[in-house]
Amino acid sequence: MNAEAVPQPQAAPGPQPGPQPDGSAPRRSRRFTAGAVAFVLSAVAVGGVTGGLILAARAASAPARSTTSAQAPQAAPTFGVEADGSHFGPLDQLLLPVPGTDAPGADVADFGNDTVLTPDRYAALFQREFRFLSSGARSSLQSELGLSEVKGYALRTYADGDDGLFIQITLIQENAAHVGGLQQGLKTLDSATSGLRAGPQVSGFPHAHCYQPADPYGSSLDLMRCDDVEGDLLVSMQVDGVSPLAQSAAADFFRNQLSRLATPAAQV
Repeated sequence: MNAEAVPQPQAAPGPQPGPQPDGSAPRRSRRFTAGAVAFVLSAVAVGGVTGGLILAARAASAPARSTTSAQAPQAAPTFGVEADGSHFGPLDQLLLPVPGTDAPGADVADFGNDTVLTPDRYAALFQREFRFLSSGARSSLQSELGLSEVKGYALRTYADGDDGLFIQITLIQENAAHVGGLQQGLKTLDSATSGLRAGPQVSGFPHAHCYQPADPYGSSLDLMRCDDVEGDLLVSMQVDGVSPLAQSAAADFFRNQLSRLATPAAQV
């Protein structure tokens, strides 16, 4: 037979400890504290040796505080810029990666949308990329760059859906013998495009030149180009988009590419 539990009288709640002057939690009762101290002393007296072994084992197994982590050599960068302004590393790493808010762009003819060209394709892309120039200006630029002997040529395209832009960036890297031709080539570009519609300035890069060639698409679309030299690289960007073109966004994009190539940004 199950007997019902007899309700036990509840003890009246005692006075609750108030907040301590220093804002800490209320102190426990002296009885509890004394008991805890007695337990600890007893444990030490009975198991002092065992406790010492446990502490020693913990000390041996715990990872030592690193005193050399700050001194550990960092991995050498895979791309970057030398003191003389020349760049090292694959051109596809020197190109600005596709931002997380954008997407890879469409192919440029049969060159693809992310390509490090072989030398036999340099002339074909060059003729396509600078087709807006007169044949004389294009020939001069090709000669100044020593196109047949450049160190590398690469392109990457981007689709900026927020601003309605299709962006193509190319890098032409000179070898040591023709680096001087880059500045002359930039002057040729500036002169050949001086009569075109002026584009925006590129913050932090006063020598970057943005301009708008005649629109080949009609009034609903527009394009803009920007060029600059960073060390041993001729950096060019072409932007196609809905008119009116988002010029400020395009200039910021070019600035990000140039910043990747400049000291010390290229070393990170």
